[in-house]
Amino acid sequence: MGTLSLLSSCKKEEPVSNPTLYERLGGEKMVADPANPGRMIESGRLGIRSVVDSTIFVIVGEGKILQYFTPLLAEVGAGNTRDWPD
Repeated sequence: MGTLSLLSSCKKEEPVSNPTLYERLGGEKMVADPANPGRMIESGRLGIRSVVDSTIFVIVGEGKILQYFTPLLAEVGAGNTRDWPD
């Protein structure tokens, strides 16, 4: 009677990577900042800024919730962003 040998692979499994939202938006890769000519910005930060900017347009367009954001929008409209990080 013959002997049956089974060989199995001992290959190491690669860890599953779950990139953060920041990484999925480009992470720390430096790109030109379209809002500030001549300056660079991290791609992830630019992506988050784009989401925030889009959200502001949604808020302005939705009359039911606009009343809750009037002070903030007035400050931004007047160019008062001195307490905001660059």
